[in-house]
Amino acid sequence: MSRDLLCGLGLVLFFAAWYAPGVFGGQVYYAEDIANYFLANRGALYDLAHGGAFSWWDPLPGLGMPRLGNIQTGYLTPLSSLFYALPPTEAFRFYPPLALGVLALFCFALFRAKGVGPIPALFGALAFSTLGNVATHVQQPPVLDTLVWLPATLLAWEYFARTGRGIYASLAGLGFAFQCTSGFPQYLLYNGLLMVFWMASTLYETRGDRARLLRTSGAIAGIGISGLCLASFQLLPGLELIGDSNRSLLSAAGGFADSYRVTPAELPLALAAESFLVQGAPVLEHGAPYPHLPNLSLLVLAFALLAAFRAPTRRGTWAGALLFLGGMRGREGYVTPLLGAIMPFADQIRGPIRMIVPAGFLFAWLGAWGMQGWLVGGGRARLAGGLACCAWIAVLAFALRWPQERWVEPSAFEIPAAIAEAQPRLALDRRHSRGAPPFAVNAGLLAHRPTLLLYEPVWPRNYFEAIFASQFGGLDETKRLEETIARLILPLRDAELPLLRAFRLETLVRYGRDGYETRRLPGAMDRFSVVEETLSAPQPRQRCERSRWGPRPL
Repeated sequence: MSRDLLCGLGLVLFFAAWYAPGVFGGQVYYAEDIANYFLANRGALYDLAHGGAFSWWDPLPGLGMPRLGNIQTGYLTPLSSLFYALPPTEAFRFYPPLALGVLALFCFALFRAKGVGPIPALFGALAFSTLGNVATHVQQPPVLDTLVWLPATLLAWEYFARTGRGIYASLAGLGFAFQCTSGFPQYLLYNGLLMVFWMASTLYETRGDRARLLRTSGAIAGIGISGLCLASFQLLPGLELIGDSNRSLLSAAGGFADSYRVTPAELPLALAAESFLVQGAPVLEHGAPYPHLPNLSLLVLAFALLAAFRAPTRRGTWAGALLFLGGMRGREGYVTPLLGAIMPFADQIRGPIRMIVPAGFLFAWLGAWGMQGWLVGGGRARLAGGLACCAWIAVLAFALRWPQERWVEPSAFEIPAAIAEAQPRLALDRRHSRGAPPFAVNAGLLAHRPTLLLYEPVWPRNYFEAIFASQFGGLDETKRLEETIARLILPLRDAELPLLRAFRLETLVRYGRDGYETRRLPGAMDRFSVVEETLSAPQPRQRCERSRWGPRPL
């Protein structure tokens, strides 16, 4: 059996072992965003698909919510097909090892195509796929799907650069389209920057051959244009929505963008995951209560430094990695303001600490390149040392991340009877429901019960304004406004207000010591009256006659 096949099999077995409680034990992977949002959201789509339908628009909450226009849903990518084939509790048993395993295999194949041996490629693939800020995204399928197709796109590009065959450029364009339809804007931006850097380095290598230079430049343009065109059905509604989303109400966008950034003292922790073995995960100074995640091993940094002494020295790759490390500092690192000057909204993206992901990708490649030079001419002793380094990355990931993983029985996501039987339109009273499972917020979505207030990444601005102002008396409550935007759920202080009755809020669900209880709210009004058919008068001044019409709630 070849070493490539053994390394690939090792990656598959590694993630199967990591997520064994789901793969073999029938349990469901549990994380905050799965419970809050994605399980109910994907479950609603599963029910639609198996009912023989699909919906671009969710008419149930408030004024309605876009499905296709909300780019962070990522409904139409290859890995999303798992959620159409299986109920959500089944899909979240298998999605984490599937997505991370595919990501690791694509990284392994890319590094092999770039010219390193199986052991260094395995080292680099493990280093990136076990990165704390990558592995934690198994709870957010659109994020992980966006990352999965980055190495796939670059792999197709490497084959094009090697052979000049158009089929590989076409596959790279398709991979880019999958990144776009996966649709998590932050990582789509970082992926785009990585692709520009990676392809530009190939362009630089062809500078002495004019014909090849022109062909390579045309391929880069073709990949970008074809990918954007193929994904336009998702991108165009997303771009239309983004300018009229709740986040356009931010009054201190810089402060919002600087949430979850690192201080100078916290930055080295991203390059020394071993330090987490002797201390607990420190809470981020600018992201409480979120802890700093263990990311790259010191071994990766050591081999990346060795790459600086091996020809070619990869100085450009080092510069790119350091640029992204600076971006982790937020506005103080000068990278996000620069991005904002180039692209609108790029400096308003929350969580600049996530730039460790593109930095980690480049460090993983540098580490693989450095190990390749260290192994050359070293004999079996160094080969065994390389395997030991791969094993250390795997053991470190298990030691630091696996104890934090949570698993629950599928029954944890059963729809509460109070919600399943409630009269629409309903809302969960989070303010008076301490201890309520996070899943309850969006359980109405899974139960197909119209729910006025949901956990949702992007709200239409007019609906957000209406609900927020009705609860606080205006939009001048700056701190509360921005906290509400960050928490992704609208406030409910007083369910008796006239506006909520105008939105036909009929039932309030609360969670207490005795479980769920419901309270009917009198006075809920029909949302609209629709004239089903009209006849225009033949004379301009004659009164219009109405025929066969009546009120119809939507």
